[in-house]
Amino acid sequence: MYLYALYYKNEDGTFEGPAVGLFESEFEARNYVYRDGPCPRTEFEIVKHKVHRDKDHESRRRNE
Repeated sequence: MYLYALYYKNEDGTFEGPAVGLFESEFEARNYVYRDGPCPRTEFEIVKHKVHRDKDHESRRRNE
């Protein structure tokens, strides 16, 4: 499973702060940027992260 973290960027290319949000698809992250009316940004980066689900891992251990 993957999650997409959205970061706004400063003019010098550094991240402005922590991730603005986590999304299930890159499309959802981009859509959030374009709907963010009170704080519109033109510079952003979306970073794809692989996520491991602990619940699935625990259920597999019990079945072994």
